Amino acid sequence: MPRQKGPVRRRVQVTLSLESWALVEEIAELTMTPKASILAEVFDVVLPSFASTMAALRLAKEQPREALRLVQNFASKSVMDVQQQNLELNAELSAQEAKKRKRRRVRIAST
Repeated sequence: MPRQKGPVRRRVQVTLSLESWALVEEIAELTMTPKASILAEVFDVVLPSFASTMAALRLAKEQPREALRLVQNFASKSVMDVQQQNLELNAELSAQEAKKRKRRRVRIAST
């Protein structure tokens, strides 16, 4: 296999907001990881999602009606996902409340 010329990864200078810098600094201290490694990992995780965004932007430019249909479908799915998460959260909260009420009844009955 031929050896690749140049660095495998590229370097870039980034200016962060004070809030972002504080967060990265704290994560670096807690994990004992260099800040550059943390930021590289963040980019590696986040940037692949940009591929779908770029595809959507290309589609919007080339086929606006199809893009509008896809956005409407995505929005509908997002709303349904949020509603499902809300239902699951409410069920979990109800279950926890029921456990608390049961413990109170047991505690009151034993006194």
